[in-house]
Amino acid sequence: MNELGPEKWQIIDDKLVFGCSVFNVGCERCTHPKDGRSGEFFVLHCPDWVQVLALTPDGNIVLIRQFRFGTKRISLEIPGGVVEAGEGPVAAAERELLEETGFRGENAKVLTTIYPNPAIQDNKLYTVFIENCRLVSEQALDKLEEITVLTIPVHRIWERIRCGEIDHGVALDALLFLKLKLEDE
Repeated sequence: MNELGPEKWQIIDDKLVFGCSVFNVGCERCTHPKDGRSGEFFVLHCPDWVQVLALTPDGNIVLIRQFRFGTKRISLEIPGGVVEAGEGPVAAAERELLEETGFRGENAKVLTTIYPNPAIQDNKLYTVFIENCRLVSEQALDKLEEITVLTIPVHRIWERIRCGEIDHGVALDALLFLKLKLEDE
């Protein structure tokens, strides 16, 4: 048994296989540093993402509903999106929250950073907590977006999770960190 754990494989070659506006697919030829095994591994090169835990002064959380093309169904989740080039995660979260919901808040801070799917993706996902969020404008959606905004009391979010209404994996991760944050306060 190797108590030190697995070795870090060495990338010998990395080729672009496919590129689109949301991600690139790379084929990496990798070799094991000790025993020489090698193979091809496909990686989605994605920009970093943000998701937003936006709380209103009266204890509600801002949620969105939108159609998701991967699952072909409507998803109840938290606002979020891509971190644009040159933009930090807090600025991206504030921008995405305003664009998708029309809400703006205060004291935005990164609550946690995760890797959404390290088996095949290379990007980070930042969960940003923003408090005292208020509706300040209309939505400013991209031409292919259709989003409905709702707010519910934070203490009711757990029912939505238990019944399976919220089943978006990375949103569930963010809501776990929200629960831990609220329990620590």
